[in-house]
Amino acid sequence: MGQKNSGATHYKAAAVQMMSSGVEALPRRFRTRLFGEHWDWTRADTDSHIHPDLNKEQRLFIGMANFAGQGHAWAKAVRESGLADARNAQPSLTGTHLVFESDSTVPQNVWRISQRWAKEQFRVLTNEYTSALIESARPIIGAYCQGNTEAQIEKLLDSGMRAALLWHGSDIRSPEIHTQWVKDSPFTDPLDGLTAALEQQAAKNREMADRLGLQEFVSTPHLLTYRPDAIWLPILTNSALWVPVEQPPIRTETRPRVVHVPSKSAMKGTRLIQPVLQALAQENIIDYVELSGVAPTDMPQAIGTADIVVELLGMNSYGTAAIEAMSQGIPVVGQVGTVVRDRVIERTGLDVPIAEADSESLRDVIVSLASNPDLRMEIAQSGLRFIEQVHSPVNVAETLNSNLIMH
Repeated sequence: MGQKNSGATHYKAAAVQMMSSGVEALPRRFRTRLFGEHWDWTRADTDSHIHPDLNKEQRLFIGMANFAGQGHAWAKAVRESGLADARNAQPSLTGTHLVFESDSTVPQNVWRISQRWAKEQFRVLTNEYTSALIESARPIIGAYCQGNTEAQIEKLLDSGMRAALLWHGSDIRSPEIHTQWVKDSPFTDPLDGLTAALEQQAAKNREMADRLGLQEFVSTPHLLTYRPDAIWLPILTNSALWVPVEQPPIRTETRPRVVHVPSKSAMKGTRLIQPVLQALAQENIIDYVELSGVAPTDMPQAIGTADIVVELLGMNSYGTAAIEAMSQGIPVVGQVGTVVRDRVIERTGLDVPIAEADSESLRDVIVSLASNPDLRMEIAQSGLRFIEQVHSPVNVAETLNSNLIMH
């Protein structure tokens, strides 16, 4: 019975692939008119492939997410190490201002549907790259194998490539477990069905990872709670945009300007942060600014006007926004938690230079920082040292080279 079902699945997949290829072969105007706007692309769109430097013996492909520009930053770090080449790719995004630099951007519908793109992507990967880092279990070969990431990875492994999995956050974080160890976890709320959907997604990804048994990486240390055997691959700033300052710009002559960036308000704890900071602003203790709708290229200038950045509460983590603020010499406030702090100390010997706060202590922490420029300077200076030693391209390149690329 199992063999019959397997055979039926194989023939069904082949039939779907043939049908898709047939639709794609139609002239663009007929294809779009008959099957919808999501089939609207040009032949040039399906040539969106990034090729490595074939003069390098080891060549890494990173895709297909590039959340917060991390895939591109990691690839650049490997290239700059001189030991290997690396390139990243992402599908295009629509309806958002959050557009990050990438070595290659593939039109979303081409990535999702095009058999022509998928076949060439498989050829490029297996003939030109030696290893792959698959982000968030996204299909690295698009519609190949009907978009089944696990099947795609198995094909890459069969070709002789090395492969590893990279988790960014919600792709592997279990909301149920999160609520058990994080105070003020947003996942105590159904979030209009989002909590259940994230739980299902994380469970599916964990099961796939267990079956594959590949090396895994996580972008933030709090994710080691869910994948304890994974390796922490530190997030990076875009070095072209976020040039570290030499001296923190601590201002004393005016009320401190406190900034919060509610890019994903539920995950940032904005519901906990906003009322506290608004109240302090009304009391003329601080000036409070929320940054929203700011393009990544404009963020350094916007963050540079802050005296304090409140990154996130309710997650026991810290992310790209925190290290970006650190690079500009701005003290950061957030809820990191003892478990994550201990992990970072164990791995780096350094404490996370973020002023610890939760929903109950946030007011007192901000009031203390607002009245103490020396404390703000101490935290800011520690932040600059921290990103130089921990969130550095050298660390990233060494981590990937030793655990995947050269492994």
